[in-house]
Amino acid sequence: RKCYWELSLTQKRLQKFIAELDAADHMLEDTENTFFKIDNVKKGIKVKFLNTKCSYDHKTHYFQKSCNRQLTFIVTEEQKLSLIDEIYSNMYTDYVKR
Repeated sequence: RKCYWELSLTQKRLQKFIAELDAADHMLEDTENTFFKIDNVKKGIKVKFLNTKCSYDHKTHYFQKSCNRQLTFIVTEEQKLSLIDEIYSNMYTDYVKR
């Protein structure tokens, strides 16, 4: 199965996401707001962007409607730091909505 998502975040929301993701390994409770949810799981940190839907227009089973998976992924501590660095280094480029 191949899914495709397109997500648009304002700079303010992106900064909030980075701050919450950076603090995720020290949090005792999960973080949830209107645009993302961060959970600590055994394998690392689970990130789920809310109100997203697969836009690849494919079916997951024969008699099912189109795929409706939300953008969800798990990152390790090393991947988390790499993701934060990548977002920070590209925060003010054209493909980040302000």
